[in-house]
Amino acid sequence: MKQAVKGKFTFMKGFDYWLLVCVLALCVIGVIFVFSGTSDQALRANLPANHYMLRHVGFVGFGLCFMAFGALLDYSLWKKFSPICFFGGVLLLLLVLIMGVEVKGAKRWLMIAGVQIQPSEIMKFGVAVWVSAKFSVLKYPISDWKDYGQKMLQSFGVLLIVALLLALQPNFSMLLIISIVCFAVLITADIPKKYILGTGGIVFSGLLLVGLVEQYRIKRLMGFLNPEENAQGSAYQALNMMTAIGNGGLTGKGLGEGTQKLGYVPEVHTDGAFALIGEELGYIGTLVIFACFFIIFYRGLLIADNSKSNFGKYLAICIVGFIALNMLIHVAVCLGKFPTTGQPLPFISMGGSNLCMNMFMIGVLLNISRENTGKFLSSDNINAKYSAQKARYSRG
Repeated sequence: MKQAVKGKFTFMKGFDYWLLVCVLALCVIGVIFVFSGTSDQALRANLPANHYMLRHVGFVGFGLCFMAFGALLDYSLWKKFSPICFFGGVLLLLLVLIMGVEVKGAKRWLMIAGVQIQPSEIMKFGVAVWVSAKFSVLKYPISDWKDYGQKMLQSFGVLLIVALLLALQPNFSMLLIISIVCFAVLITADIPKKYILGTGGIVFSGLLLVGLVEQYRIKRLMGFLNPEENAQGSAYQALNMMTAIGNGGLTGKGLGEGTQKLGYVPEVHTDGAFALIGEELGYIGTLVIFACFFIIFYRGLLIADNSKSNFGKYLAICIVGFIALNMLIHVAVCLGKFPTTGQPLPFISMGGSNLCMNMFMIGVLLNISRENTGKFLSSDNINAKYSAQKARYSRG
């Protein structure tokens, strides 16, 4: 009997439980603060107070399913399917430009079967598996700049397509995040520093050029540099988010007692989630959030370092990089340390595409963390089971 019970849970063996627990804790906190941030909005719209919270709970449910799928499928399969993942994401980005839903002057969403999705979130994983697959087979040594340039263009030239499509939406913050994550993988690869510095200079110059093309980005930058002079304009949201955090003090005003969410901080349940937590739970509450994210990032980098394959190592770095930058930019905006941009707080902010994709990527990270990676749902395991069933049927 003991042996049967033990065998029943072998599929869970090897997962990084610190990582899993922290992600689930942030999801629970997210449900609480989505309710706190949207209950008044729902009542003003003659809806039940828990209307948006229940919707968010549905997103969390889907996210858990995605995370389970990512955790139980052998991560090495993504290397084989990296072209499908990448070019599938590119196709979705193209569809956004053709038939996307426009909100506040930007086309970033697709409406599919009544569900609004953000393809740039899906593209993050497509880029992650593409870059990881290419770097894992990159041929060394690199002889000179010409050799380096040829290898980079052959392997990663198609990333320029992603950059162009994101710039046309426009979605500069996502373009910035993807660029930094790709550069992080470049740093961890065995590439001489002079090539890394040269690439960094080119990428930074390109981002600066793209960032200053649009007039509204210049206004946001000016609001960031001179918030007091733009208090009723581009700096309005940032100043109110900082006010909310300052109002919270050490222990906060109390759960549900925040006031800046009452029309002062736009999109408080998405772009201003950290400010809401700071006001209602204070510095102590924000420290809990930081602690959970720190553990996630630390365990993720540990998983990358202990990975048995270069593909697993680079994929883990990409996943940690995407979630870390998402979180850091969100917090920096709320603290007035970065120009205003629409980046949600991972696992906490309301938003189905971001939540589901982040949880799926955490699932993949959990799979990489396993001691016997892919033992449960690897392609070899599936084929072996199919062959055994076929043999039994042939015997009658």
